[in-house]
Amino acid sequence: MISWDEVPHNQFDFINTEQVFEHIPDPLGTMRHLSQAMKPNGIIKISIPNGNNIAHKLKVMDWDAKRKAKDSLMVITPLEHINCYRTKSILTMGKKCGLENVDIPFTYIGFRSAKDFLKIAFRKTYYKYMKTGDTVLYFKKKSA
Repeated sequence: MISWDEVPHNQFDFINTEQVFEHIPDPLGTMRHLSQAMKPNGIIKISIPNGNNIAHKLKVMDWDAKRKAKDSLMVITPLEHINCYRTKSILTMGKKCGLENVDIPFTYIGFRSAKDFLKIAFRKTYYKYMKTGDTVLYFKKKSA
């Protein structure tokens, strides 16, 4: 555990922000701060609720929709999520912080069993095409 002020004085191979950015008041400042602590080939993972289809969800306005349902408003749950992001927003923030989006091949994800592999493969495909679930992006520092 390190303090906020100690972050830039460390060098990390991997920084995982799992379900964090939708809760913080200064996401761009936070991304800049964390990027200072990345090793040259380090990776930062940003995982957030998928806000790509928010205009449709607001038209439907179904507060009773289940969490992973297509029309779920979980992404903008009041008093919990203070930010809602489209993929393009996170990519733009990364660019402003001198980071580039990298694709982590599906085969790099560790699996404990064939069942895990199938579950993750199905989930990734389902969320991608149903536009529900989470957006997961990986960034590294831009090459000079």
